[in-house]
Amino acid sequence: MNPIKEAAEALGVSRDVIYCMVYRGVLPHNRTQGKGKKGKILIPKKALEKWLMGKQRIEQKIKKK
Repeated sequence: MNPIKEAAEALGVSRDVIYCMVYRGVLPHNRTQGKGKKGKILIPKKALEKWLMGKQRIEQKIKKK
């Protein structure tokens, strides 16, 4: 299981875009303590779904204007 790959596939973007979104704080995520500087990035499926729903609502409001 690779949360970055799964999120990228769900959003239809590259893994690099997901890393950028995580770095900028745009995408909800958690980090585990472990190897590396900051640990493993985890993107909870429920949080990703909620984020997507919020994004869709914003886009719908923009289209109505």
